Amino acid sequence: LGIPAEPLFRSLHVITGPLFLGEKITFINNRVAVPTHLWKLVYDPVKKTGGVFFVLNSNTQDIGWKSIPDFEKISGYHFNLGNPALMTMPTPKQHF
Repeated sequence: LGIPAEPLFRSLHVITGPLFLGEKITFINNRVAVPTHLWKLVYDPVKKTGGVFFVLNSNTQDIGWKSIPDFEKISGYHFNLGNPALMTMPTPKQHF
């Protein structure tokens, strides 16, 4: 008693995007570039932890989980979050 309980829910920052890696990029109708990879960044500003789901844009179940600094090196994106610790996440599962 007298100790504040941790809230059941808190804010997480989530950013999703495409990635175009390599020299061979596919275009639809010579206009729309098809991403080689897809990613979703999850960041907890309270715990200063986060990570990035990273997957090849193909029919695969191989979904990677990378630290934000490692993803920044691979992608060239910079999120200005410092050097957050890698968040522990369950192994992603395909639901279809």
